[in-house]
Amino acid sequence: MTARIPERTHRRTRAGSEETAISDHDAQLLRALHDEHAEALYAHALRLVNGDRQRAEDLVQETLLRAWRNAHRLGQQGQGSVRPWLGTLARRIAIDEHRSEEARPPEEYHRDLTAAARGGQHRTASGTP
Repeated sequence: MTARIPERTHRRTRAGSEETAISDHDAQLLRALHDEHAEALYAHALRLVNGDRQRAEDLVQETLLRAWRNAHRLGQQGQGSVRPWLGTLARRIAIDEHRSEEARPPEEYHRDLTAAARGGQHRTASGTP
């Protein structure tokens, strides 16, 4: 996909902020990216997330969204296909998500649920019933 990508159109909202409006060309580009690369990208994403289908679908969606946002860069390096770029982008997104999960403390909601299931009193965060 080496066609020249036109600039996105913008329009002003009532509040005066700039809002990106998707043009027909952008919609066609996104559809073409999906049709041509989604199946291979999904297979790649499945490997990146150890077979978790929901996470793989989210990864493909985020990858295609970022590709659309950076449509002006597609085909600039003279490469014949954008698939390697999409694969690299998906890998980087997966790595970023993995790092952000490791940076958060583990959630411990199961303790409250277990106590409630046993008939124990529910306690608030401050420890009072």
